[in-house]
Amino acid sequence: MTGLELVLLSTLINYAVNILSFPDPEPICSVKTYITYDDETTEVQRPVYCKDIGL
Repeated sequence: MTGLELVLLSTLINYAVNILSFPDPEPICSVKTYITYDDETTEVQRPVYCKDIGL
């Protein structure tokens, strides 16, 4: 095998391992919360897993 063939083969193997070991990542949703203190409102966003909030 030439060097190029070895690189292509190892890339293919790495790709297959990544697909098989990490199937379908869980979707992440963004939750907005508004915090009011002394007549000032602040918007806070945080990431959560969609399944945790029933989506």
